[in-house]
Amino acid sequence: MGAYNKKILITLFFITFSLSTLLSVSGLSNEIAIFYGVPLMESSLYLGGFLFIIGITALFFPSYFSRYEKKQFFILSLVITVITTFIQIFVSDFIIVILLRIIPTFFYSTAISFTLTYISKINPNEVNKVVLGITSGAVFGASISVFLTTNYGYNFALLWIASVNLITLVLTILFLPKMKGVNECGFIKQFSIARSKLFAISVCSILFIGVGVSVTYNFFTLLLETITLLPYDLVAVYIFFNGIASVFGTSLIGKLMQKNLKLTVTLYPIVFIALIITMLICIELDNPMFVIMILFGILDGSMQTIAQYTISSAAPETPEFANGFYLFIVNLNRTIGIILGGFLIQSVFTTSILVMSMISFALSVPFIIYRFNKCSMIDSFTPESI
Repeated sequence: MGAYNKKILITLFFITFSLSTLLSVSGLSNEIAIFYGVPLMESSLYLGGFLFIIGITALFFPSYFSRYEKKQFFILSLVITVITTFIQIFVSDFIIVILLRIIPTFFYSTAISFTLTYISKINPNEVNKVVLGITSGAVFGASISVFLTTNYGYNFALLWIASVNLITLVLTILFLPKMKGVNECGFIKQFSIARSKLFAISVCSILFIGVGVSVTYNFFTLLLETITLLPYDLVAVYIFFNGIASVFGTSLIGKLMQKNLKLTVTLYPIVFIALIITMLICIELDNPMFVIMILFGILDGSMQTIAQYTISSAAPETPEFANGFYLFIVNLNRTIGIILGGFLIQSVFTTSILVMSMISFALSVPFIIYRFNKCSMIDSFTPESI
């Protein structure tokens, strides 16, 4: 890539990173509940509802807005995100905060989908680096959000999210050229693709994998504080290194998938089950839990690449729709994981979320095996695949 295209790549990375910082507070259900003085289930719904709307809009908006110029849409998305997030700093009413948090969800999915389409047209070999921005913003960004929230309050986490989106807005205005829209096939044809066997199997495999990750990840701080009995500062350190490992995992999994796609994807949930079992055994030990958090981060970061490849390769003829559906299923996973985790913790016991993670990962394995055995055309992973 030339120097100018490197600026484009960096800007697209920051767009996915900054917008995905909105997801970086997903693991703070308990802290948000305490901050606003509401029950855990309400804070879980506050976070889960945000993700649910992102998922629903991802089904329709990217394809619909594909006809419009993309730079203007990026600018609009970032401006709205900055304004609504900044206003939340000064609002204490929980209902108003929910409304302000929901507004950016109507732009998030389309903006992220556009970045993936944008970079695939400029240089398909760099798509995974843009996916890395999603992982970094949501997972690595969580370490910053956890540190700020636990030490200074949730409003400081909101300030950092607004700030990084403001910086990205400036980069977008300065370095991103205009890119005119394209008209994809109509909704009826797109959803006929979604009803295909390959697509349905792909969705089921990613749904169970995503729930398996989310139901545990979104309550990490609660597990570390109440069972491992770590102080706030140490929890933030654990989450920080978990985020670094997640970024590393996003890059690592792409290389492993290029070497042996079937083996890598099939072993992924099985390895995760083994890690969750280890977590159950070592949950009260701080040093082993640190190592487990690192390994969990590597596997968690890998999930984004596996999900994006699995969905997009099942509908290559409609990239905006496929990228939108990828965002839908990933955020549906997060929504289910947050709400299910909150319910299990309140109604059963805290570590029941680890058991649910193992069950969900186990349910994904038959769909993964069936997909590779019956759909022989999906047998290789290249940068152009995603």
